[in-house]
Amino acid sequence: MGKLIGMLAALAPFAGIAIMVAYRRRAPGPVALGIVGAALAGAGSLATLFGERAALFGGGGMHGMIERLEGWGLVRVCLVLAGVILLVVAGALGRAQGRSFRWSLIAAALTAAVAGTATGFVHPDLGEDHPGLEIVVTMALEGVQFALLGLGILLLCIAVVSRRGDDGRAEPLGLARDAGVKAWRAYQDARRRG
Repeated sequence: MGKLIGMLAALAPFAGIAIMVAYRRRAPGPVALGIVGAALAGAGSLATLFGERAALFGGGGMHGMIERLEGWGLVRVCLVLAGVILLVVAGALGRAQGRSFRWSLIAAALTAAVAGTATGFVHPDLGEDHPGLEIVVTMALEGVQFALLGLGILLLCIAVVSRRGDDGRAEPLGLARDAGVKAWRAYQDARRRG
């Protein structure tokens, strides 16, 4: 489950790009800036995936591996932070119907992103008697971190194109909500069968 959450969170910026491309006619200028921001956040997700693998093969023992992981982590944080800033600016640009709705969406996205970032600073210390449990808790916290960051980035992408005009199509937030409900039901059905 943790790997699935991590993979979905890593794909969130790319899903956001797809949403912005699909609704690009609603706000061409903000969408272009939003796509750049989502691409930076996506590069941060990819840096995490590649960084974990690269850290294993660099030599220098455990200390060298930890240094490489910290370096890749810094690259990821910088890319995601730059992407989030650009997405907030893109979401704030231009006229829209229901401007307070868009700002509420941006606030919710920032709350999720900040909570996800803060989760990265939680380091459980369960003592030397429970090293296995400490690894499990650390992995669970990492999954929560990725999920919150992915949710925040996806909400910011939706905020860029939400309530920008009536082009006869459903609002992207409603479509995302429906897709999430369907995915959750599919997961529950698969779990019951498996």
